[in-house]
Amino acid sequence: MREVDPDGRATLQWQGRSIAVKAPPMLSSADIVDVRAALDAAHQPVLELTFRRESAGRLLHATEALVGKQVALTVDDHVLSVATIAGPFGESMQVAGTNMSVAEVHDMARYIVHGGPAPPQQR
Repeated sequence: MREVDPDGRATLQWQGRSIAVKAPPMLSSADIVDVRAALDAAHQPVLELTFRRESAGRLLHATEALVGKQVALTVDDHVLSVATIAGPFGESMQVAGTNMSVAEVHDMARYIVHGGPAPPQQR
């Protein structure tokens, strides 16, 4: 996960536009314990990520400063989603409001865990 910042040193593509992000990422695959597609209380598809306890304090500190700001969820410089941080998190987070189908969220979760070609909606 990377902070979206017009002064960022890296430029990535997402949904046909360029976005600048800060480097290095504040979150990496080494921080992730579990990724799953789920439904929220309104029965909308969401992506749930659980992080290592060792990472929780660092993530909490980083995300406290980012409430209300955009971040890009990335894997290997592929932007999977751009979201606004609604509140600080440490041990888990939920990516909601993506306007993706359940199948697309499952594809995203599979890609985060297993890699391979980016899901079609993320290319």
